[in-house]
Amino acid sequence: MIASHCPVSFLNTYCAGFFIERGDAEFNERNYDRAIANYSEAIRIDPQNAVAYFGRGHTRLQQTTPDFTLALADLNNAIEFNGAYYGAYFDRGFVYFNRKDYDRAIADDKKAISLDPTSSVAYNNLGSAYGAKGDRRSAIDDFNKAITLDPKNARAYYNRGTAHLENKEYEAASADLHNAIELDSQYSNSFNNMGKWYSENGDFDLAIAHYTAAIKADPNNPIPWYNRAINRACKGDYSGAIEDYSEAILRNYEYTDAYKRRAAIYYSQRKFDLALADYNKAVSLDPQNPALRNYRGLTYLELKKPESAIEDFDAAISIDSKITWPLINRGLALTDMGKYGAALADFNKAISLDSLNARPWHNRGLVYQKIGKIEHAIQDYTEAIKRDQNYTNAWYDRGRARLKNGDINGANDIAKAKALDPSVGSDSYDWLSGTRLSTN
Repeated sequence: MIASHCPVSFLNTYCAGFFIERGDAEFNERNYDRAIANYSEAIRIDPQNAVAYFGRGHTRLQQTTPDFTLALADLNNAIEFNGAYYGAYFDRGFVYFNRKDYDRAIADDKKAISLDPTSSVAYNNLGSAYGAKGDRRSAIDDFNKAITLDPKNARAYYNRGTAHLENKEYEAASADLHNAIELDSQYSNSFNNMGKWYSENGDFDLAIAHYTAAIKADPNNPIPWYNRAINRACKGDYSGAIEDYSEAILRNYEYTDAYKRRAAIYYSQRKFDLALADYNKAVSLDPQNPALRNYRGLTYLELKKPESAIEDFDAAISIDSKITWPLINRGLALTDMGKYGAALADFNKAISLDSLNARPWHNRGLVYQKIGKIEHAIQDYTEAIKRDQNYTNAWYDRGRARLKNGDINGANDIAKAKALDPSVGSDSYDWLSGTRLSTN
């Protein structure tokens, strides 16, 4: 505790000023707790000292975990004792913004600007508040004013660029974000943001170009490597995607999604050992993720390890009993093992959870056909086709079942299946397609 040595008769303002100066010195050294203690002593000596309240409130906002509640109380007092205190309005607007009270933030930012019309940062904050309310045109107007007042205000360029981006004004956004980066390298993530917007709008080439720029600006950041990989995969450049996922992993060995997506490509390329290695790592990082368990289970199935596959499907179901794909895939594994009763139970459960999903109907039909219940199989194939008119396997299997049952209309079903996929029925046809969850 700081003791006061000022006699009662001494001017309170002078004594308070001594502690304010000490508080300012501690603040400049980032000794925030000591700064607050000195400002508090100044307030004890002079309870109406606006500068001391502002100093303490401002300091509370700089702490590792800002105390917005106590800061707001101090800034309210500073304004009460000095209604023309620019810094107090500026900081209180910042507090209101962080509390998502945007109308009050706007009011305080406007008051700060009225007190100092040359403040570029106040205009920037006002624009941010308008942007948070969804009024991007007003936001851009204020960012314009911020940049006019200070052409080197990197944050204002970044914010204006982001607003242009949200308005799908891509050329203006790109120019602003490039300016932000030139002025301050901390905004190198701007390229990443641009890439994200181009990607979402289906322009994968421009997305890749911006992620490449982000990598050049900050090659140690794994995120643009990861994002560029996604867009390369969207363009069918799977080798490039694998390279980028690998670079992302080199920069973050615990990048679960990078392992998952790289594994998905390996799976699609039938490189199941490599896929399994990546899924093993992803599961070790996120063992309670049912999707990862499901994907690894599929990989075990491809590696002819149905018992291991069932362990993963069991785990996925225990984590989330309301998702259907692990049930469907466990049913497939049980079918492969000849455990038809257990497989039927899984398909029945999947249908009860998601009756609009064509896959469990088709798969249950396969089991019925295996155990000789051809009419039941035909009914299930029909239900699958109702839910997915382009389900090649369902058309083909219903055709075969109908022909086996003496119904010549089965030939029409097979013709429909071949129209959808000419390779159906050939040795090269992938019979697993459409029955198991895609790993993309």
